[in-house]
Amino acid sequence: MKITHLDAKETGQALKRLMLEYRDFHWAVAWATVSPLSTELLKLQRKIKRLVIGIDFDHTSPELLRHLMPAKSVHVATGKANSTFHPKVYGFVSGDRAAVLIGSSNFTRGGTHANEEACLLLEGGANDPPIQSLMADVDAWWKEGVEITPEFLDAYERRCAATKEHRKALAKKLIVPKPKADAKHPTLLSLTWQEYVEEIKRHGTEHLKLRLQVLGKAATIFSESSSFADIEPIERKALAGYVGINERDSIPRIAHLDWGWFGSMKGAGFFKNRVADGVTGRANRYLSDAVDCIPPTGPVTEDDYNGFVQRFRKAFADSERQGRMASATRLLAIKRPDYFVCVDSQNRSELAADIGFAASKLSLDSYWELVIESVMTAKWWSARRPSGLDRRIWDGRMALLDVMYYTPRSVAGTA
Repeated sequence: MKITHLDAKETGQALKRLMLEYRDFHWAVAWATVSPLSTELLKLQRKIKRLVIGIDFDHTSPELLRHLMPAKSVHVATGKANSTFHPKVYGFVSGDRAAVLIGSSNFTRGGTHANEEACLLLEGGANDPPIQSLMADVDAWWKEGVEITPEFLDAYERRCAATKEHRKALAKKLIVPKPKADAKHPTLLSLTWQEYVEEIKRHGTEHLKLRLQVLGKAATIFSESSSFADIEPIERKALAGYVGINERDSIPRIAHLDWGWFGSMKGAGFFKNRVADGVTGRANRYLSDAVDCIPPTGPVTEDDYNGFVQRFRKAFADSERQGRMASATRLLAIKRPDYFVCVDSQNRSELAADIGFAASKLSLDSYWELVIESVMTAKWWSARRPSGLDRRIWDGRMALLDVMYYTPRSVAGTA
């Protein structure tokens, strides 16, 4: 028997060769996705005698299963309680000749091309004991599996859609925050919910109360309009952080509140013109679309954020000055204070030091990864929603990070 060690790329090359060379396929794989190799497999479906594919953790592609559904020789391993279907066995038979490729490679592009993998290719006779034993395992797993039915596939597709964001997050490289030596709050991400609340309150309950009032009014305004463009111009200015005192106090529900909290934008002239045109009062179409990209309730995804950034930048396409991080994150934080914090010149350096990245690396392109994804790993951010005053803090827990970096000059003179 010939035994060859293969890496991921070599595994893919070997599979392609074996698929063409041998007559019958006997496979059991934990996961399979659409790839150049799966395209080849679909062309050779007649060769499949036994193929069982796992669906644990929703890593297998529903699209590939749909293509394979007509083949009665293909089963899915529906899984057992407290167990994962995890084999990667690719058996090939032609008469008395046989080969089995076994190792860590799933039938995915990563497993057969890009990942760090280790596999062994056994080539010999169909009666060789190791090959016979592996083929018997595949046969047993296949018999325990079930056919792919339309009902099964519909249910699996719905579950895959529901878990998509979780799988995307798990696929990313682990973030290991390393607070800087001068970090103000080096344990920021390891604080429990109660510790976080105590830290927020320690910085002053009075201005915390005022901040919560602003967030409450902002939530009401957003809830009553289907689009940022539909909000009254003066209220849009308030949400954007630069409404004047006289304008503010002409609208009862925003009157007497300091809308400079969470980032005062009173000096951002180009931004102001996009929030409310100086002549018509209308919002720039792209700026409004940007805000509308962020859902008013429920999870916010990286795709939602990227949609916001793309449209926010379009709002300044004809301007000599571009929209800045402070104005962008102000809008994000005031709409979804549970997911976003306004980053400006007052808190940028200290926030970066506490999380553990160079402030110079922070931009709209890196904000989600460096700030949002890091903070979403914090114990306090993922804590269950409490009751009472703490519930209001929880609803604004990301934006309220600004409390920890607040100094009186941050909002002095704002309205």
